[in-house]
Amino acid sequence: MRRIELLKSLTFWKRQFVRFRNPDHHGVSANYISQKTKLLSSLEEIQTTNFQVVDQLLKDGFRLSKQIANEMQANAFPDEWNIESKLASYLYAYVVQKKPKVVVETGVANGFSTRILMSALELTGGKLHSFDVKKECEGVYTGSGDWNFHLVPRKKQKEYFREITSKWEIDFWFHDGDHSYIWQEFEYKLALSKLAVGGLILSDDIDTSEAWLEFCERNNLEYECVFDSRKIFGIAKYKGI
Repeated sequence: MRRIELLKSLTFWKRQFVRFRNPDHHGVSANYISQKTKLLSSLEEIQTTNFQVVDQLLKDGFRLSKQIANEMQANAFPDEWNIESKLASYLYAYVVQKKPKVVVETGVANGFSTRILMSALELTGGKLHSFDVKKECEGVYTGSGDWNFHLVPRKKQKEYFREITSKWEIDFWFHDGDHSYIWQEFEYKLALSKLAVGGLILSDDIDTSEAWLEFCERNNLEYECVFDSRKIFGIAKYKGI
């Protein structure tokens, strides 16, 4: 038994060494995730879990995602950075149904997810705080909703996030920014500390590192993982201490 525990410890610290030597080292396969938990592959499967939403809202979100995709031309950043249709559908449906008052989005890029979230929040009256390191992102939304763009400084980013988010109790946190293990580990932990009871953490690109699975298991969270067209996103709920 002690030998097994020792091997586990050595494996853990070997991974940590690799991460700190190369913070951009990342990547886990769909097969790896499916060995840890059930990997959902459709919106219909989400509807069989405790994260289900109204079917019609998913359909509305899907139509909206197609409309926005058709409208977006000459994007400043690669189209591959945009969220995919299943995630877009769920973002819209969840916000319209649950009506979160304060939503955080990290990673704006072309503004695809920003426009999806704001389309929903325009209906419900909630507020979105979006964070990105790129100044070009500050004009991606021009609607009438309550949108707040925060330009993240290149230095002392963790201190900046802690300071800004300390002012709010957050109902919904959506991660789609820096997908390195080191940053994801930091951001998920920060999100959990700021979430209201019953709040949701949703992360795109959870297949870029082991951080999501480790975070959910370490904090005993109820969570699901969903395979989109190319990427995998995760949903987790904070039930309180």
